[in-house]
Amino acid sequence: MSLHNPAPRPDYGAAPDCPGAYGEPVPTEASPGSREVPVLRDAAAHRSSHRLIGTRPHATGPKQHAPASTQRDQGRRPNVAVMGAAQTYEASPPIFLASTGALRDGMTRLRPEISVHEVAAPTRLAPYAFALAGGLTGDAADLAAGRLIVLMDPDGQPAWQGSTRFVCYARASVDPEIAADPLLADVAWSWLRESLDAHGAQFRALGGAVTTTTSRRFGVLRADGDSFDVELRCSWSPDWAETELGDDPADGGPAGSEPARPAWSPAGATAHLLAFGDLLAAMAGLPPALSGVVSLPQRRG
Repeated sequence: MSLHNPAPRPDYGAAPDCPGAYGEPVPTEASPGSREVPVLRDAAAHRSSHRLIGTRPHATGPKQHAPASTQRDQGRRPNVAVMGAAQTYEASPPIFLASTGALRDGMTRLRPEISVHEVAAPTRLAPYAFALAGGLTGDAADLAAGRLIVLMDPDGQPAWQGSTRFVCYARASVDPEIAADPLLADVAWSWLRESLDAHGAQFRALGGAVTTTTSRRFGVLRADGDSFDVELRCSWSPDWAETELGDDPADGGPAGSEPARPAWSPAGATAHLLAFGDLLAAMAGLPPALSGVVSLPQRRG
């Protein structure tokens, strides 16, 4: 399966006509699509043939334009960067575009047992979102799978301690004796920490939970056998100066409050993807490709 995205995307490399901070083209007043315009539809186009009794006219007269029902009370619509369905590139923050571009390019650097592709991103968690789905290739594809999502809110969120958040979900099938091990949750959490540290992924505000599940099948499903899984749900904020909220982004807040945050770089963004790939490999029981990472034996069929 090809790991390259066939959909066109902007070139993030520096160019004379691309003076943006991260190599992105800077739109001009004459360039089309330089800003997002919310799509508002005529209310008459959605008027039902069954008029509601007691409906009051608008206080200021009939509305000339009204949003569709799915757009009401949802605030700012998110810009979701997904394969073949990305919205206006110029409206997205440069750091978001640069990060998603680095993640796309980093797919080819994953170990060959791991396959990753773009999927539709959630639309209600943040104004900007980007999602990848990953798993094992070949006959072991059902042993482990997961998703890595990048969220960005230029206004920031207190729980994130910044404007950007990585959200990770990973699941793997394990043997019954491994599922019964009380240390399984601690070991699975250590896989995440070691993968991030091994690739030098800068992060802060890391949190998550590990869940082990046992599914007993009965009746006509008994022939499928029982299943034992371990799931890891976690999130963290990249520790880049450009995503820190404060008076001075280079200082991570008011002057002198914290040491300077590292600057964003393509390699720094790709490190989070590589850590995600190694996490899936460790959960599936593949031989470790990094020193210090201990994986469990592969699940027997």
